[in-house]
Amino acid sequence: MRCAITLMGIAIALLLFIAMAKAGDHEEAMRVSEQCMERHNIAEDDIPKMHMDDFDASEVDEKFKCFAHCMLEEMGYLDEAQKLNLAKLEEDEDFKDEYLDIAVKCKAEHDFIEDPCEYSFKIMSCAMEIKKTEE
Repeated sequence: MRCAITLMGIAIALLLFIAMAKAGDHEEAMRVSEQCMERHNIAEDDIPKMHMDDFDASEVDEKFKCFAHCMLEEMGYLDEAQKLNLAKLEEDEDFKDEYLDIAVKCKAEHDFIEDPCEYSFKIMSCAMEIKKTEE
């Protein structure tokens, strides 16, 4: 998948990243996405069209940042401190190794962030940016 294609907003970009990272359970990622969209009052109409080349994380609404947190939390990828749980990612048979390397880099870069929504969003944004530069 090329990151330069037009995506339907940050919610879909985050969902696609998680679905790409997991080799198997795409249905689970979709179920969690729908649940998190409902929890954070995100309708499909709320999702702006975005182009990954134009992506500006500073302009993203808080509900989308909390959507990222919800996704990571519901997928079981956060620990008790609401930080990325690398051990959990390593245990997940469906999580691809190439994405584990990205997770390690992004965790090291953003683990100082205390707000759970901001932290999760920065982790996901970091991962998408690294993946984009690798293609």
